Amino acid sequence: MRIRTWHRHPRADVALTTWGSVTVTVSDGVRSYSSQHGTLNPFAHAVLTGFPAKNGVCTIRFRETRSIIASNTALVDGRKTGEWAFDVTSAGTPQFWSPYFSPGVGTTLTPLALGIFTPDDWRIMQMLGLNLFDALTAPYAAVPDGGGIPPSPHRLDWGLAA
Repeated sequence: MRIRTWHRHPRADVALTTWGSVTVTVSDGVRSYSSQHGTLNPFAHAVLTGFPAKNGVCTIRFRETRSIIASNTALVDGRKTGEWAFDVTSAGTPQFWSPYFSPGVGTTLTPLALGIFTPDDWRIMQMLGLNLFDALTAPYAAVPDGGGIPPSPHRLDWGLAA
């Protein structure tokens, strides 16, 4: 069985979608977002084609460990760890333009990892004590059958022994 993140850019290594007046600062390839009247929308236009579920869970790891202003109620509160998770189901359809975040006046948000998971994968991850994974936190990288070539950095899968 494989657990997969369905986010196009799980390392948050590209400019993410924003709305309104948002300033993006890049330092060593890491982007920080600040705004007085705008939002960071890291899940908008980010789900890979073929997402198999009628609902989902979005997860994000911020460098910052504090309260955040989010559009959805958190499944996992990241004030201590920086890792947040949100149910993105509305009327039986995943709503991947949400959650979105307001950095707040005089503060920044720095996303370090992103994930979109099916409810079944989310339940397994919770049993393993994980909120999200990236190439650095996955227990081991999945290797395609017969190829021996690691998966693309933009499609992070990892396997669990059945």
